[in-house]
Amino acid sequence: MDFAEWSERVLHALVQEVDASPQTRLIGAGDRQLGMRLFADRMAAIADFHQSPERMATLDALEDLQALGLVERPSTLYWKLTEAGRQVDGDPLQLWQLICQRSYQADWVELLRVVNAQSAQDRADFAEVRWLERSEVEGQLGWTGAEDLLWAVAQETENVGLVRRRAAGGGYLSLRSTYRGLVWQTRRAATVEAQFIDRLLAEWETTSVEFKREVHTGTADQKAELIKDILGLANTQATGQRWLIIGFDDKTRTHSGPPDPKLTQNHLEQLAARYTEPCVELKYDTVDYHGSLVGRLEVVREAHKLPYKVAKAIGDKKRVVVGDVYVRHSSQTERPSAAELGAIQEEGDRARGSA
Repeated sequence: MDFAEWSERVLHALVQEVDASPQTRLIGAGDRQLGMRLFADRMAAIADFHQSPERMATLDALEDLQALGLVERPSTLYWKLTEAGRQVDGDPLQLWQLICQRSYQADWVELLRVVNAQSAQDRADFAEVRWLERSEVEGQLGWTGAEDLLWAVAQETENVGLVRRRAAGGGYLSLRSTYRGLVWQTRRAATVEAQFIDRLLAEWETTSVEFKREVHTGTADQKAELIKDILGLANTQATGQRWLIIGFDDKTRTHSGPPDPKLTQNHLEQLAARYTEPCVELKYDTVDYHGSLVGRLEVVREAHKLPYKVAKAIGDKKRVVVGDVYVRHSSQTERPSAAELGAIQEEGDRARGSA
């Protein structure tokens, strides 16, 4: 695990301690108390917990959580949970979004990249952050001819919590990663993807977006249903990208779980090549969504290929036959009317004529 995930695990351990004991809720939890919960299976094997890397990693995480207002330290011995910390526990996405919505200047981002690459140390059941000497950072940055630049950027990035800094006279400087800085660098993609899914959910199904609880291709009927859905998205005359999102319940519109791992880019390309004519271009990936995965299939519509048809018959109860064309009517996939089919054919003819 990385240090961001480790910090969230430390927060969760504190939540568990608070919920387990009114006394802990009142005065807070000590670091050894948290260590017993975090390292229960091997705590006895840690000869001196007070001096151990496990304790140092726990304290580093707590200090970063404190900087974010998720925990507080009423004394040198104890740590208490804040209401903000309880809200973040188990679902840190909203916190990630707050952190990742900021944009930073290029030299800040470059320093952050170098510090995170060298400071954050992943372990099997915890994660550490080590302090980097100035020479280690300078060697990776290559900022020649600007002796004061590192000093200035280090101070600026510490001020916003992206790194921690130790500085002294004589040019001494050391830096380490923080939870905030690691989240900004490593969770931005997940945060952006989750926001993208949320925007689609807000509108739910349209002529260019379809949601599925599950998609499987183990039977002929399952393949036929998927091909029908793909053709409907590809043929419909609507603007923008076309998406089939996998992992949401149709009734509750809530996330139902990760997609079938058998769904891959290669597998879907093979299905499209066999059952669509012209072959529909597909782009499939899985994206992080609130700690789980969502399947995201983009159906690429190319006007010069219109209309897209079934290339080979398949299915029984949900059979599609050679030459079938499908479009979406609101949230339903159906055969087009004669007028719709004519408009699609005309669009394709125009695109081919101008090519």
